[in-house]
Amino acid sequence: MFVRLKTALQKNVRIVVMGVIVSVVVVGSLWASGVVNAQDGGFIFLSFVMGNNEVPGQSVPPALSTINDRAVIVSVVVVGSLWASGVVNAQDGGFIFLPFVMGNNEVPGQSVPPALSTINDRAGFRRPTVESLQLEGDLRGDVETRASFGLDSSVELINNLRGTPQDVGTSRYGFPLTQAELTDLEARFAFASATRTTVMPFAEGLSTFAGAFYNHQADGELVILLTEAPEEIRSEIASLAPAGGVTRIETVSHTQAHLRQALAQVREKWNTLNGPEAYAIAVDTPANAVRIDVDPAEVAAAELLLPQLNNVLDVPVFFGISNRPQDTACNNKEDCTGPMRAGIVIRRGSTTSSDACTMGFHIEVGSDIQFVTAGHCGYSGSNDWYHAGYSGNGGCGTGCVGSELSSQYINGGRDIMRVQMPDAEASSELYAGTVAVNTTLDPYVGQALCSSRGFSDPSWKCGAVDDDYLSWTSNTCNCTMYGADSSMTFIGGDSGSPIIDGYDQYIAIGIQNNSVGNFAIFDDTGYQIKD
Repeated sequence: MFVRLKTALQKNVRIVVMGVIVSVVVVGSLWASGVVNAQDGGFIFLSFVMGNNEVPGQSVPPALSTINDRAVIVSVVVVGSLWASGVVNAQDGGFIFLPFVMGNNEVPGQSVPPALSTINDRAGFRRPTVESLQLEGDLRGDVETRASFGLDSSVELINNLRGTPQDVGTSRYGFPLTQAELTDLEARFAFASATRTTVMPFAEGLSTFAGAFYNHQADGELVILLTEAPEEIRSEIASLAPAGGVTRIETVSHTQAHLRQALAQVREKWNTLNGPEAYAIAVDTPANAVRIDVDPAEVAAAELLLPQLNNVLDVPVFFGISNRPQDTACNNKEDCTGPMRAGIVIRRGSTTSSDACTMGFHIEVGSDIQFVTAGHCGYSGSNDWYHAGYSGNGGCGTGCVGSELSSQYINGGRDIMRVQMPDAEASSELYAGTVAVNTTLDPYVGQALCSSRGFSDPSWKCGAVDDDYLSWTSNTCNCTMYGADSSMTFIGGDSGSPIIDGYDQYIAIGIQNNSVGNFAIFDDTGYQIKD
């Protein structure tokens, strides 16, 4: 091939130059359409019309799905040059693989076979790295939260900033920020808030809606994904988009509804393959694909099974990394009554029990007032829940707030349950919050979140939505749960902690479920938040 290339170049340099121009135009078109951008990694696969080398009935094997989060396109011009010079033509059949500069997920020496479909990993920066997974507690949460917001997330910077006079973020959002970073983030949050009452209701109502996310590597711009975007839809979205930030559209292959339906199929199929444990299976909205999170040491083994998934599924699948989630229930205490607030400690069976969780939002069921907490908290043992600082009697003895009434855990697929409570103790406040919570919304990738944690110190912690729909295995029942994921971290006893929007803090988003930030989506439960 290289002899042929040399000859072709010597014969007609002008043809090669034309090939370069053609290839640049092709790449530019792909880039402009969102198929390829400067954050894509891996390979471009350009298929040729099969000619004399065609093998009838032979399918293109699926990729091992190496996704590179940050890369720069290089050497693409070679395709046009080779094609125009006659080294490669329509009779050659098959694929050319054009490598990009490898990003953070590069696996040295690992080859990438032809892709079944190209995955545009639009917001890979928000996912944990091998290094961040080795950290513990709030330091890990701070690293992953700053990364999710597109900020410098080095451990050295965070340790040098936290607790200093320059740190104006910890007291407000629970993670370190400089004044410039705080000002910038709050402008992004204000823009995100404005989109929820203007452009997003219209986009969500489209049958072609494929999700949306706030891209914090581009100043928090709103990216709306659609499977079709005719000019009249683009014009309407442009007219509804609020000032203060950028709103743009990208076209993708799969609707949000289709991906969410496919998630259950992916889990069902994965469970038959005897592969590595799937810590979570997510609809990766920015990538318009389904992602399976495994232990970092198991990625190579998991990728070997990808062809078996792609043979039966019609959505792209790739792998991410995570730690095994641990349901968070253990022992601590708080004292908050008259009224009680979401975010306080509750114990099962007695006021001194070591079997403890956190009280979530207070809800209305008809005319009755109840509270919610994580469903796994009530998996076994007593159905009665106590608060150490409560001197009243909720019908089950002194200090008893009330008894479990109903749970969506296990059969319902959501880690949440309802518990009776005295109406006089109900409120719309959070223990560590300052605003009454009185409405609900679905989460979106890149959205700011905050939580009033029952056991963690400090109680107040903020982060970002990393995935707006995923499934994981609850280790309490070894059963599948569905919800969303955040960059926040939690410890034992935090299960049930209320999660709210980080900017519009009167909006309930979810109920925390485990150590790695998975949470039940409140809007999916059918419960009515107390007004």
